[in-house]
Amino acid sequence: MLKNKAVFVPTVIGISVTTAGVVILLFISPLAASVMLLCCLVIMGAFLFSQYNEYNKLDRLCDDIDRILDGDDSISFDSYEEGDISLLKTEINKMTTRIREQNRELAKEKSFLQDSLADISHQLRTPLTSMSIILTMLRTKELSDEDKKRYIRDLSLLTGKTEWLIDTLLKLSSFEAEAIAMKKEDFFCKELIESATEPLMIMAELKGTHIETDTGEVKLSADFNWCCEAIKNIVKNSIEHSKTDSTIEITATENPLFVTIAIEGGNNKIAEKDFPHIFERFYKSDNVNHQGYGIGLALAKKIISAHDGVIKAENTDKGVRFTLIFNKD
Repeated sequence: MLKNKAVFVPTVIGISVTTAGVVILLFISPLAASVMLLCCLVIMGAFLFSQYNEYNKLDRLCDDIDRILDGDDSISFDSYEEGDISLLKTEINKMTTRIREQNRELAKEKSFLQDSLADISHQLRTPLTSMSIILTMLRTKELSDEDKKRYIRDLSLLTGKTEWLIDTLLKLSSFEAEAIAMKKEDFFCKELIESATEPLMIMAELKGTHIETDTGEVKLSADFNWCCEAIKNIVKNSIEHSKTDSTIEITATENPLFVTIAIEGGNNKIAEKDFPHIFERFYKSDNVNHQGYGIGLALAKKIISAHDGVIKAENTDKGVRFTLIFNKD
């Protein structure tokens, strides 16, 4: 304790002043010298005692901090009284709260990462296993030319699906890591819808699904490429779930506050129990028999949310209606 200058210096000064005063008073009045010595000793004792208590509190505070750093969440700083230690306690309490929140967030992120890796591994395993089987079959010499063409075609489709899956997972991870910045620009919704649906026309034709659009002259201020990605994933999902010879309608409307893009149709509906989960990553309904991966809608929601927009889904007489709402600046 005496190694601290804040304690050592006042103590030395007190002893020096007391000694000098007592020596001087001894020549004047021994009784006065005794009284002065007693008073000085009491004052110095009280000072040293208070400093001793402060040091004990600091030691206890240091021990509590060490225990917190070791992961003990049961520590509380409410027992410290008012004063300098209490002020220090308040600041340390703030720091402790932040540390505990960060630890909880890190634990959630770690759990999320583990689940994500497990899900990604599972999603990739299926197409990779199928590709491995096809490659094994292609090595068989007894295959006819027709069978080889069919296996090569299947292999090409699986390769495309795997490429799409990896690309979408990387995009989704970028949004979850908040590593994507939206670049807003003004464009007509007609251009956006045409760009989003063009790559899906063959898929829709093979499924027997018709795509109709009605966007008028509605303009949107957003990131064109990412909005195109979101709408493409929603339309792709609608086609995959649509019934044969059904129609998917895409419309765009606006009012003074926001722009609305609606994607509706397919003649197929979502079960009520699935609505709370359809925008979750890797979620697939028990009633679904298509070969989707359950990440397209999750990415679409991330993109719309990054624009401070809203996406919702509901059943209608025509099938499922996805509504995208973008606020106007």
